[in-house]
Amino acid sequence: MLTVDVEDWNQLLDRRVGVQRPPSTAFRAQMHAVFGALDELGAHATFFVLGTTAADHPHLVAEIAERGHEIACHGYSHERVYQQAPAQFRADVERSLRIIERIASVRPRGYRAPIFSINRDSLWAYEILEELGFRYDASRCVTPWVPNPISPPAVAPYRIGLSRGRELWELPVASCTVAKHALPLGGASCWRFLPSGLHVRLLRNGKQPYHLLYVHPYECDPEPLRANLPSRSTRAEVRFARRRECWRNFRRQTTLARLQAIGEHFEFTTCSDALAILASTPKTEVRPTEAVPARAVVAV
Repeated sequence: MLTVDVEDWNQLLDRRVGVQRPPSTAFRAQMHAVFGALDELGAHATFFVLGTTAADHPHLVAEIAERGHEIACHGYSHERVYQQAPAQFRADVERSLRIIERIASVRPRGYRAPIFSINRDSLWAYEILEELGFRYDASRCVTPWVPNPISPPAVAPYRIGLSRGRELWELPVASCTVAKHALPLGGASCWRFLPSGLHVRLLRNGKQPYHLLYVHPYECDPEPLRANLPSRSTRAEVRFARRRECWRNFRRQTTLARLQAIGEHFEFTTCSDALAILASTPKTEVRPTEAVPARAVVAV
């Protein structure tokens, strides 16, 4: 399952340092680099669209649908779920849904939390997502940035049992276990530190019917990322922006080459297309889980 988190890097950076500017021109080149890579691979992907980015770049979001890719929801404001109250979370997601539906005339059935931020303190989010009509969530990822994470790490898609007999699918980001430690495999930010051959070998040894991968448009930018803060920015803001530049530019050019390498061994598909096959698989195991205390998870 190949996914893209549709975020404008410059837009989010400006917000972090308190700068208000028109939408960046770099985002268009980044998105077309993604489109070009998918065309070359002959693949369709699931695009998790951020509401603020959709509002600033409606034509690019419409182009996602026109090209036959799946549009899913990434929320509106890119705020961490565990830092929101349930009512705030619901309003944020509903706002994003309204924008996406207006631009692309589709109702997303999949959701991914910003920074994979559904944790043990925000399990109520699953109930809200199901109530809003979502069929699957793709917010579980091995990452050090989320406190109090849901454990143990998920390695395969599964059903989350909710109240009143309802269910929501979870499609976790690909990972593996090495020396009892979970190692992320699905995100392009991690690929920079893994040799291509080892990365593909770990994916192939996973013995899962589907692995979920994700990239960001800025990781596919043909040009280095530049913050270009206004002259009135403080020294602290400039230092922060330079650190973000260094981190995001480090071996960033390996992303598209890695996708090509993975594509030589795997067939790429969308989350919904994979889920159509997964949902037809008989339920094989019921086990207790920490994900939703009220019931259990049915693993596939």
